[in-house]
Amino acid sequence: MKTLSKIGLLAVLLLIGFACTNKLQEPSQIYDDQDPDASNLRMPFNQRLFLLNNDNGIGTIYELKYDFQGLGTNLTDDDGNSIAEMTKLELTKDGDPWDLPRGGHMCISPNNDYITVVISSRSTIYLVKLSDLTVREIKLFTYDPDGIDISTHYENRFRGKITQVDVDQEGFLFLAGKSGFFRVIKDNGRGGSDDPTDNNGNDIWTDVDNSLNGTAYEDEIWAHVVAYEYGGQYEMENVDDEEIDLPETYFDELADLETDPISGEVNFWGGDILFTQNNSETGGFESQRLISFTQWKQRAIALDLNWDWNGSGTPTITYNAAEVFRLRVPNPNRPGRYKGTGRVTGAALSGDNMVFTSHHFKKHINLWTLDGELVDSPILYLNDQPWEGDNGKGHNWGDMASTQEFDLGESEGDYGNFSGRVIEGDRTDPWKKEHWNLAEMKLYRPGTITKVSGASIDEANNPNMDTEARQNSANADIADLRSKAYKFTALGQGGYAVMRFRAPTVVTPSSRLQVVETTWNRLANYKDTYGITNYVAEALRSYNEKARVYVWLADDPYNQPRYVNDSWIVGGSGGQWIEVGDAYISENIFDYAGTGIDNGTPIQWVKIVDNGSGTFDGFDVNFVSAYADYCENFAYGDFEGDNSMYFDYYSTYTEAPRLDQGDHEGLAAVTNNPKSVHNAFIDVDLGSNVLVVNAAQNDHQTRSSYDENAPLSKTFFKTYIPVLAGETYYFSADALNVIPSNRDTNDPNLRMYVTYNIGFLNVNTEYSSDYILPETNPNNVVWTGLLYEFTASQSGVVEIGIQETSDKWHGNDFAVDNIYFGCTPPEDDSVNQ
Repeated sequence: MKTLSKIGLLAVLLLIGFACTNKLQEPSQIYDDQDPDASNLRMPFNQRLFLLNNDNGIGTIYELKYDFQGLGTNLTDDDGNSIAEMTKLELTKDGDPWDLPRGGHMCISPNNDYITVVISSRSTIYLVKLSDLTVREIKLFTYDPDGIDISTHYENRFRGKITQVDVDQEGFLFLAGKSGFFRVIKDNGRGGSDDPTDNNGNDIWTDVDNSLNGTAYEDEIWAHVVAYEYGGQYEMENVDDEEIDLPETYFDELADLETDPISGEVNFWGGDILFTQNNSETGGFESQRLISFTQWKQRAIALDLNWDWNGSGTPTITYNAAEVFRLRVPNPNRPGRYKGTGRVTGAALSGDNMVFTSHHFKKHINLWTLDGELVDSPILYLNDQPWEGDNGKGHNWGDMASTQEFDLGESEGDYGNFSGRVIEGDRTDPWKKEHWNLAEMKLYRPGTITKVSGASIDEANNPNMDTEARQNSANADIADLRSKAYKFTALGQGGYAVMRFRAPTVVTPSSRLQVVETTWNRLANYKDTYGITNYVAEALRSYNEKARVYVWLADDPYNQPRYVNDSWIVGGSGGQWIEVGDAYISENIFDYAGTGIDNGTPIQWVKIVDNGSGTFDGFDVNFVSAYADYCENFAYGDFEGDNSMYFDYYSTYTEAPRLDQGDHEGLAAVTNNPKSVHNAFIDVDLGSNVLVVNAAQNDHQTRSSYDENAPLSKTFFKTYIPVLAGETYYFSADALNVIPSNRDTNDPNLRMYVTYNIGFLNVNTEYSSDYILPETNPNNVVWTGLLYEFTASQSGVVEIGIQETSDKWHGNDFAVDNIYFGCTPPEDDSVNQ
């Protein structure tokens, strides 16, 4: 591993506390008289998980079977503890049984077809083919841009000390350790490459070195390690795994999380690294980061890498760093205190950017979210017994790795060969919505599914249509737009599913929730055919399936849950499930009228519960989507009637429907005459209702509400709007200083802002120009038009708002009217004259 010193941290330290919770522990009700656990393990993120153990002079790879969803009955021990079942991989090399040498570190190839084991002490990469467990070798050499002499090149074999390996977003094998940072390339250097134009090829897994034909090294594969220097302010010192000498008490007790950023020396001691899912793998809503799990205070530290090399010059690497969380759990012997989890030896990515970690001399693995929540600690079992390891102490210096691919394959048993989330068909026209947002399955709790062993539902005997496939929760991630859709998930009688939109949707007058059930040879939409009065009876008569649909309304709608757990899915902590209606066959469209959910509220989670279906497998979920008119014209503020939402999202202002004769600040009222709000304001009938704000700034030391840490900017209006990448939007309003011109006070200073708030890779805020409103002559009222035009860089949800930003507490009072947001410029006649 590495120790990083003299580092200038360019990223803000992220310290996120966490609580220890267990995965959802609700029993499955699936009935199968032959195999009750047949397909309960399948999730949208189809994963094979591996553990490498180095002991007794050899390396042994085990495949771990872990019930991520807690649906099975055999993946717990007699005490109800979750377990991970180990199966030893029996490797062969050149047709004979074979053991890996000790000292390896591993990852999975980009195409999920090889376990890639790097043993730098032997200058060798061992490729374990997952389809048949055969092993072949790649010899590792130090890269020489001037080319090589094949006859003497073995003198340049790479023997650097390596403790971490993974494949980065560009498909390069990445090495790190005591010797530094490296990338592995397949080319032999200038003049010795198989392909002279391929000076830094990344695909070592399929490489064939024809240049070695006819030499003593024929049939060998050579790869080369490119060393990267540390650019900018970065310098590296390194400590190897087994060179770390920390007192055991270090792991018994940890202090509370510090609140100050990492400063000075930052140590990366031992442990492992992994790359999180990148934005192309997660629809643009995850940014790939390298996470290093270090023994130094048991931290998980994120690195944002920047590689700089094009085959010539000096390869350099720079990166920003920040602490993500610390690996610690509550100490059962000391309430309120925490203890460490033990030295990290391996880390592997799981579904939804969760992380497994293995630990030296531990007999379990840990599953974490990236905000530091310990989800589970399954005990390792081998041959139906708790695993002790060869040393009797459990896991011994090794590694973890996982396949990382979404299970969207058209054929059962394939590890993710499907390239998209939509299967076009004869239902594309009625079902596919413009700019829709497809939900992903996050929790599958099937109810009773009566299964007849060996029976097939599909007359064509398609394996995707038997009852086994109906329990594949990954199917609900795919919109199957065929009248005979194969990709659906059966809820079972009384079962339910919880699904999440990658980017939140937001409640607007045009936003809709779409739930599509799959039933063959039925109508595409019963409501359109039979009308609102008769469609329910006709749908149930055609096929008796019914589900109740809910959305999660968080207490803080702008801080949606990232992961599933008992506390909110079942316990309702932090919000409530709001019923939006019942779903039948086939297409169901819901708006939010009547739910009580305010416009501007983000929605990210949907729950679908089978509700009295009369079929053997319950409600069949084809897919769930959300869509809206991304160019809807939102007129929030002419403040007449019920068409405004101005008080729904105030952060600092209180409605004051009365005359404020006192010196109160932070009050606002809807009126046609500002003087009705404060007797010092202009006495003018403005002809229609406007919002009058008695602006508040609490930064003045003479005020009782003074808070030295309070921000100067005060947002008096904000809401949330869906936007579409590449679309140009206009945010406008009219504003007026309500202080008469014969008084000498501070003028209001207003500005508009747009924050790329939810579902974006890089949260940032853009501002309009400042608008300083001059005092108003009551005999000649002149409004100031505010306008901010911007083009959305990504699709998602933005926060829009208007702030009063002056740093003075006397004056600053104003009226606002005609708040507007849309894709077309505001009409001239909407501006007050």
